[in-house]
Amino acid sequence: MKRIIRVYLFLLFISHFGIAIVFSTYVIFLQRHGLSLFEVNIVNIVYAISVFLFEVPTGAVADLYGRKNSFLVSSVFMFLGCLLYGLFDSMTGFIIAEILLAIGSTCASGSFEAWVVDELEKLGYGNDLKSLMSKSASTIHIAIISGVLFGGLLADILGLNILWFLSALFNLITLLLSYFLMKETVMYKSETKNTCLQITKKGYKQIKASKLLKAVIILDLILVFIIQAPNMQWQPLFSPLLGDSMFSLSLLFIALMVSALIGSTLVGLSKKLGGKIRLLKMVILYGSLLVIFTALFQDLYIMIIVFLAHELCRGLFVPIKFALIHENAESKQRATVVSLFNMIRSLGGAVGLFVFGYLTVFFSIRTVWVIAGLSAFILLFFYYLWDKNKNTV
Repeated sequence: MKRIIRVYLFLLFISHFGIAIVFSTYVIFLQRHGLSLFEVNIVNIVYAISVFLFEVPTGAVADLYGRKNSFLVSSVFMFLGCLLYGLFDSMTGFIIAEILLAIGSTCASGSFEAWVVDELEKLGYGNDLKSLMSKSASTIHIAIISGVLFGGLLADILGLNILWFLSALFNLITLLLSYFLMKETVMYKSETKNTCLQITKKGYKQIKASKLLKAVIILDLILVFIIQAPNMQWQPLFSPLLGDSMFSLSLLFIALMVSALIGSTLVGLSKKLGGKIRLLKMVILYGSLLVIFTALFQDLYIMIIVFLAHELCRGLFVPIKFALIHENAESKQRATVVSLFNMIRSLGGAVGLFVFGYLTVFFSIRTVWVIAGLSAFILLFFYYLWDKNKNTV
């Protein structure tokens, strides 16, 4: 049992370390290749739409043909996507790379978590999944911090393109390690003749029948919509204030990840504050206020402190969300249910990318952030109207 958790967390670290190498310089990389901020968002909209299209089919394939096989395929596509990013020099090339990365992401999103949960449940893992999801979120943040620091140290010396080749190398390493280390004993293919479509329908029925899962989807959609503004615009906002230093930008990104890491360890607050759903709503509310305050302040250090607090809220959201999903999804369709969540989330992200990217054509980044924060209050109001008689708090 301990071996499974160690393998899961180790592979989680390696895979996220590799892709995080380019995180803190991604938008700057695209801008240096001639893309406007709106075009950067268009590239990412293609990614989000690709996730929307491939998420459920790849989740169902994982349920049918094995979570390990799905994760191996994921590593192959992630390797190719990163490799092409380093080779291409045009918006069209970047879009092709994003499609490959989207396929890779969808192959892993439901399958990897479903693999570890199913293997642990078979061995009688009796602990709260919230604890495992918290460790998972913490491992991801530590991996991202390490990868960003590694990439930041090399960016100013070797250039931004070389970082993509390094990222491709780590995805290749992930492929080899997962092939030898992952042992899959829980397989449902021999127990069912369900097609991918049938499995997807069953996963959809699970979500439709659960008021709690529907509440998590709506709250996740609200969050993913509003965070597209800070997600895609924090680098061009802070970079001039930091002297356009890629290493300084990386250090700021690390500080943001540390803050999110701290947030991911505060899941125990859900008991003190009246439940997980209520805490998710509070995270969106306070996180949105902090986005607005970051935009309104002019002093760099105050902006950084407030933005760090925003990231802490986001870090708290993730493990609670996944704990709720896994606790309320049936094992045989667990990967599909997670994939359905990610598919819907990607659609909300695509809408947010377009809306807040298009607004940068007419308004400053600071103004767009204020609009994003205020939109959260409007969306939460509609959520309360929907939730009025459903008792999901």
